Amino acid sequence: MRYDFASKKSYLNFLSKLTEGPVGDQSIIYYDDKNEKVIKIFALTDYSNIREKEAKLRELVKYKSRFPNAALPEEIIRCNGRCCGYTMPMLKNCVSLKDFQIKARKHTMDERKILNIACKLAELVKDLHSEGIIIGDFHADQFMTRDGDVFVCDTDTWGIEGRYEADKTGRVEYIDPQVRDFSANGVVIDQYTQQSDCFSLAVVVFEMLVGFNPFDGVYPLARDYDQPLKALNRISIIGNHNLKKLDSFKIEHVAWMSEGLQNDFLKIFEGGKRFNILDSLELTRKSLKKCKKGHYYNSSRYSKCPVCKSSSENALETFRTYSVTSISYGRYAIFPDNEVRKVIDDSTYFDFNEKAIHINSDGSTIEKEVDSRVKEMYFLGNGITISVRAISRIKQFFYTLFGKFNSLYGNCSFGEKLKKCRDSNNPACNLEICNKAGEKLYSAIILKQSSRLKISGDYLFYVNGKNELIKVYMTVDNCAVTVANAEDNPFIYEINRNGDYCICAINGAGHLDIKVNGQQKKQLMEQFPRAIKYDSISKNWCVINKRRNSNGYDCYIVRRKGRVLKQFRAFSFGGLNLKNSIYFNWMLVIPADKRVLFLKSGKTVEESTVSQINIGVVNKDSKIFIREDMKNACTYLFIQNSTQVYRMRLS
Repeated sequence: MRYDFASKKSYLNFLSKLTEGPVGDQSIIYYDDKNEKVIKIFALTDYSNIREKEAKLRELVKYKSRFPNAALPEEIIRCNGRCCGYTMPMLKNCVSLKDFQIKARKHTMDERKILNIACKLAELVKDLHSEGIIIGDFHADQFMTRDGDVFVCDTDTWGIEGRYEADKTGRVEYIDPQVRDFSANGVVIDQYTQQSDCFSLAVVVFEMLVGFNPFDGVYPLARDYDQPLKALNRISIIGNHNLKKLDSFKIEHVAWMSEGLQNDFLKIFEGGKRFNILDSLELTRKSLKKCKKGHYYNSSRYSKCPVCKSSSENALETFRTYSVTSISYGRYAIFPDNEVRKVIDDSTYFDFNEKAIHINSDGSTIEKEVDSRVKEMYFLGNGITISVRAISRIKQFFYTLFGKFNSLYGNCSFGEKLKKCRDSNNPACNLEICNKAGEKLYSAIILKQSSRLKISGDYLFYVNGKNELIKVYMTVDNCAVTVANAEDNPFIYEINRNGDYCICAINGAGHLDIKVNGQQKKQLMEQFPRAIKYDSISKNWCVINKRRNSNGYDCYIVRRKGRVLKQFRAFSFGGLNLKNSIYFNWMLVIPADKRVLFLKSGKTVEESTVSQINIGVVNKDSKIFIREDMKNACTYLFIQNSTQVYRMRLS
């Protein structure tokens, strides 16, 4: 049959005799059952690049013998000399690969059979790529299966490397975030590549085998993120991200998955790598074995079937954390492991010879003798030292008994004072500031824990027994002491190197006041303060609050001119260490169990990003710092634990 129509009437008469199929934005599908053909008609007859489209169709026709399982163009349909569509072979009795997602979720099909089909799909993609083909609009409904073979349809959207670009259309849940412009309105694709095909292939195969999209679920740190935004931020359901609304995702969905295949998925979904997973699929298929009760599992990974054993409720958690790095962090330790008794800060530690050792930025060291009662020792660049030395229990009790520590414990009964005196977790200490010559510049009696001592630049702040915030400006000659804040309401605070301070306190009406240097910037209702951080780069304060009757946290940014903006609405995460989080270059960095989370603030949800680094040495008490090395043009992450500090390069 000829498909070159001389008039629009004859062309429309031809279409009227066909069975109409799916209607899309770009095309309409018709079925010519008599000739066993599928007709694809372009929806826009004034297709802007119709000549280039026709040239690409004619080029694709040449691949028909090379790829018999592809529904490639056979004949060009023309009307009045203009290309308006093409014919392709009809794929009979085939089912879409999308159907396997439902079967995998409900466990209604043998995993080995699905793996066989997945291997065929990956092999087909490998063959297409070897000929320079770029699939581009790669999704599960583009591929069909029959009797174990895999077929591909809708090939006119393909590209050919160095000659034709793949059409910039696609389903958002399969598009590689590396080729999409998220700052633009709508779905804007820069250019498909064979590497982006490999990402889409991994998504399709994952859906087929697991029954879920790899970016399903709700991420508590950014609840607004849909599947594409989770893909952009590398947050998949097989990573350990505390995802919510995934109650139906269980160990039986992934118990069969080998370590190699899981690691390949993680490299693609969370590591930014792009490659064909054919090799790991084939290895998984070969090693697949059945347990006694009929569940598949990989024997090299599990000694017992994780679905059947009694402790299977924790098996999925174990599966997700399997990829957490087990690298030895000894080479990142910046203090000598065999000498460190206690870490004070990221440059000072106590050794076993009762010495405080400070490492200067140039590598030189300062040593000072300390006894067992010295709890903390800090070294400032101008030679000033700050020590916190515990007072003996007998002396503390004696002074409490005779009222010499009244100002230390504040306004409370004598019985409460004795109770505080006996509190071994919050001992009374002597705070002492000395200059380089050893001369005492300032001293005060504090309670070690409740004083909440903070040092930054030339400023030291602490809270005394009257709940007053004391500010000490330190010079080599003397110390200037002022009361920065005096109020009855409990508060948390943070300082910067300039001596500025931000306070969050619940007032008498139960509202949360946010103040900077004593001036109120914002009042919030139903909020409780959890942490305040300062960013020396953007010069903004970051306030993290917990909402009443909610597990979520709200984050507010206090700008230099006093404007308060809300960021990262209602985020939450298991094991967040908000107390030791930092705010750096518009980015909230939070340590959690075995990982560090990075929340980068943007103008919109799409421009904000969330990422994480799995670090085995991070625990619930770890402190973190970020330092820029201008000389070597890099940024370092410091992790401080009780007996060691680790330094790792971020950029």
